[in-house]
Amino acid sequence: MENRCRQLLTSKDSNGLNVGYIYTLVLKKRVYATVSLVQGLGMDKSTFVYADGTTSDRKVHFASKQQIRVALGFDNGRFFAGTMGMFDFYYFNSESDATIDYAMGKGRLYVGYRFHRKNSNKTLRKLNLIDYRL
Repeated sequence: MENRCRQLLTSKDSNGLNVGYIYTLVLKKRVYATVSLVQGLGMDKSTFVYADGTTSDRKVHFASKQQIRVALGFDNGRFFAGTMGMFDFYYFNSESDATIDYAMGKGRLYVGYRFHRKNSNKTLRKLNLIDYRL
């Protein structure tokens, strides 16, 4: 049993449904703040491969996922910048009544500049997708 302690590979198949809500607050058409919350429920099936070549298949079991995203940004037409953070929380259990919880997060900082092209926004303005002039 000692050589089975070293796990080499895990294969996980997940199926579920995510439902969420996102809200964006825009201030003076230039600054925005966004928050989103997502709840997911589903089923997972895992397969573990150990160092000695043996495998262990887990039965299908319940899984849950929560995701939170927050963002803050600035956009004046030509120049834009912002930051975003995303955090995922997972929970699933198995037939042996063991539970596994893990979380991950990432942050992003971005800065950009839009180069002017003559008449490039004409179609977007006609569709009322932008209301500013570059």
